[in-house]
Amino acid sequence: MLVARSAIKEDKILEISKLRKVQSLFYSRLDHQICKYLLPMSKEWKTSGLFGVVSARYLNQLSNFDVINIHWIGHGLISLNQLAKVKKKVIWTLHDEWVIGGITHYGERFEINKSTLRTKILRFLLTYTEQKRLQLFNNLNLQLVPVSSDIKNKLLVKYPHLEARIKVIPNALDTSVFYPLAQIKADLPTVLFLGGTSDPRKGWDLLRESCFHARLKYKLLLVGSSLQEKIGNVQISGISRITSIYLLQQTISNAIVLVVPSRAEALPQVATEAISCGTPVVAFGVGGLTDIIKENVTGKIVKPFDTKEFAHAIDKVLMQGKSFYSDKCRLFAIKTFSFESVALQYQNLL
Repeated sequence: MLVARSAIKEDKILEISKLRKVQSLFYSRLDHQICKYLLPMSKEWKTSGLFGVVSARYLNQLSNFDVINIHWIGHGLISLNQLAKVKKKVIWTLHDEWVIGGITHYGERFEINKSTLRTKILRFLLTYTEQKRLQLFNNLNLQLVPVSSDIKNKLLVKYPHLEARIKVIPNALDTSVFYPLAQIKADLPTVLFLGGTSDPRKGWDLLRESCFHARLKYKLLLVGSSLQEKIGNVQISGISRITSIYLLQQTISNAIVLVVPSRAEALPQVATEAISCGTPVVAFGVGGLTDIIKENVTGKIVKPFDTKEFAHAIDKVLMQGKSFYSDKCRLFAIKTFSFESVALQYQNLL
C-alpha cells in the first residue's frame, strides 16, 4: 500500500516522503478552503481534485506495482490531472458520487447561474475537472468499481460509454467479527439508530417525525447524542458513543431492528454490519440501501421520504419478530459482503 501516513510499520506499506507529507498537508488545507469558499452553505464533504503530491510518472515507474487500486484520491494525495496520465491498470473503487461530477460527494445540487466571482470560479472548476474526468475515463486501463448499483446507474446516465468498464462490488465486511450474539432481555423492544443528530444527510429529523406515527411501544436507542425524550409510543434514549467493536456488535445484536433514515448513502456499513449480526434494517430506498435490504429477507425499504410509512415499516418488523429475519439476514451478509465473496469478485476482475 502507498499511503500519505501510516499508523503501523510494515514492509508492505509505503509512505510518501516527509517533504511530500508536508506538501500534502498544505494541499489538503488549501483544497478545504477553496471548496469552503466556493460552496459556503454546503455541509457535505467536498474535494476539488486539483492537488496532489503523487505524480503519474512516479506510479508508472514503480516496478513492484502491476495494478493500482484507488479508494479515494484524497485531499492532496493525487490529482485528477495526474491520475489521468497513469499508464498502469487502475481500479478505482467508488465509495460515493463525487466522480460523477462536481465537488460534493453525494450529488448535492447548487446554484451556479448568478454572475459573481464565486460562481465564475466554480463554473470554471467544474468545467476543468469534467475535462479531466473525461480524459481519465477514455483511458482503457481504467476499471470503475462502484460499491452499489445506484452509483453505477448514475454513472451510466452521464457516461454510457463506460458500461463495459463498470463492475459493482460492495465493501467487504468481516463477518467473523460481526455475527449474532445472544440478546439481553429488555422491557421494551429496541430500535437502533446509529446516525446521530448533527448531520442532515443521516435523517434524524425524518426519524423523529416518524416517531409520532408509531403504533407500537418501543425504545429508540439513539447513538451520537445524549437526548432523552418521549414521543408518543416511542421512548428515545440517547448515548454519546460506542467505545469498542464488541460493544457495537452487542448493541446491534440486542436491537430488534436497525433504522437508516438517510437522505443519501453509498453503501452504509452500519446496515451491512446489522444484517451480519442477524438484525433486519428499515430504511428509505436511497443509494446502496436497496442492494442491502431485500423485502422480508433483510428488512424493509420505504419510499423516500414518507415518514408515516417509515414508522409503519418499523411496526411491521417488530410484529413479525426478529426471528423471522435473523437467519436470512446472516446468510445474505455472508453470501454478499464477506471477505471471501468480495475478494473473489476482485480476483475475477483482475
